[in-house]
Amino acid sequence: MLHPAPLIQTAWRARPALRGAPLAAAPAGGRVASACPLAESVGVADGQSVAQARLRCPTLAVVPPDPMAAALLYDELLYTLVAFSPVVEAADADAGMAYLDAHGLAALWGVDPTRWDGSAVARAIVDALATRGIDVRAGAGPTRVVARALARRMEAGEPRALGSDAAMAFLRALPLADPALGLTPAAVAALRDLGITTAGALAALPEAGVSLRFSDDVRAAWRVAAGADEPPLDAAGPPHRHAHPRWRGERRRGPRGGGAGAGGTASRTAGLPGTRHGRVNPPAHL
Repeated sequence: MLHPAPLIQTAWRARPALRGAPLAAAPAGGRVASACPLAESVGVADGQSVAQARLRCPTLAVVPPDPMAAALLYDELLYTLVAFSPVVEAADADAGMAYLDAHGLAALWGVDPTRWDGSAVARAIVDALATRGIDVRAGAGPTRVVARALARRMEAGEPRALGSDAAMAFLRALPLADPALGLTPAAVAALRDLGITTAGALAALPEAGVSLRFSDDVRAAWRVAAGADEPPLDAAGPPHRHAHPRWRGERRRGPRGGGAGAGGTASRTAGLPGTRHGRVNPPAHL
């Protein structure tokens, strides 16, 4: 995943001096669309008005969003990823997220397939993008959610990778507010009122009760936490109209049980692919 988000990285490219300052992208008269980590650390958040953001950070620099530049940056991310795997899922252009299928790449990296977790690919992807001036976080795991959550926790430029057993333990410990689970704040609050604060606690609920009582996002999170199979990666063109012609109209299906993501790297590298159903399938999320 691109981190910070594409709108911030394109602003940095246009005006390198802004890298050391708290920065937000917001249209004239509009609300914050993206904020850099420094601005986020003092309370600036997406959706705030510029006035609200400056109450939290008086020195905040605000630039207009450049969606064309952000779209091209995302394309640059995707082009880099396809050098590592032919199956890349363009998951979310606005957030800068993609998944890469690392299934079957062990031999190319001189790794025993039974020990393959996608970490070597995730690390190489981070390094390759860094040489192009693109900042990413990556994680490798058996599912998109695990890969993305690992990517968000990447530190010191070193992607984390987890095999199937460790990935399930990691997943069950995730707080429900983690963005990788896709729950709305209202859903998180409703579950917290019931004493449910982790993905594992959610998975312990009976499926019938979850289906009857809760919204679609909770049901989807329950399926993830319960270890339900994911669909294969959908290697389609990036979801924006500025895509290079090479991506338009191209759709390739990844193998079931394996995938990877850009923005993080997991056995689905979120993701790279990981081990599922006894097969080595490391995904990654960037």
